[in-house]
Amino acid sequence: MNKTTALQVSPYLFPLLTIHNPRDFSDPEDIIAFVCDIYEVSRKDLHTEKGMRGVQHLMTIRQITFYMLCRFTSLTLINIGNFFEKDHATVLHAVKCVRNMKETKDKKYYTSITMIELVLNNKCKVYDRTRN
Repeated sequence: MNKTTALQVSPYLFPLLTIHNPRDFSDPEDIIAFVCDIYEVSRKDLHTEKGMRGVQHLMTIRQITFYMLCRFTSLTLINIGNFFEKDHATVLHAVKCVRNMKETKDKKYYTSITMIELVLNNKCKVYDRTRN
């Protein structure tokens, strides 16, 4: 596992935002995969349990994933929790934590959360440097 923290968003994923060819994120699995790509973690990493050393950044990324699923799908909190074997209260707590990060403009996360929202809203697309 790459030790990327939520503060260190992959430099290749947000170098340039363009307004053409927005991607469809109607499937919750696509949203989960996109957030994992942004933070360079695997889906398996998001299942890391609380209490394990050095996993605070993974819990934060999981919280951001819960928030995005809540905001951009019609899934219930229970359904979202089922993706990660968590209960609805855990999802609700995560959503509140991310809202707080946004409201306080937490320097570590505000920019990446806002940019992920723009992409998921189909307002812009992440330019892929690997494609010519």
